[in-house]
Amino acid sequence: MPDPEAQVPSLDALMAATLALMTRWADPVPQSCPEQTRRMRSLLARKIVSNLFFLQHHPAMGEQMGLIVANAHRCWQGMAQGDEAAADVAAAAVAPVPARGGLLH
Repeated sequence: MPDPEAQVPSLDALMAATLALMTRWADPVPQSCPEQTRRMRSLLARKIVSNLFFLQHHPAMGEQMGLIVANAHRCWQGMAQGDEAAADVAAAAVAPVPARGGLLH
């Protein structure tokens, strides 16, 4: 009988994959049509939700980081399910940053 923990991906690998998915979600495909972007983001969000679930329950995950991941998991669930409020927050998060001398100065 195989050892169940031997089949669990490393915490670092799962975290790196999740961050890569989040990065791609933020900038899915340059110059693609809005429908392709929407579909790509939907698929990516569902995979991100899955990865966050596995991160949250990973045996090597610390308690405090597990709470942060659980909160992120709830937020991404809303985006994956088409929650308009979550999508608005996400869109604001990837909005262009003002140029120097703008709002920050």
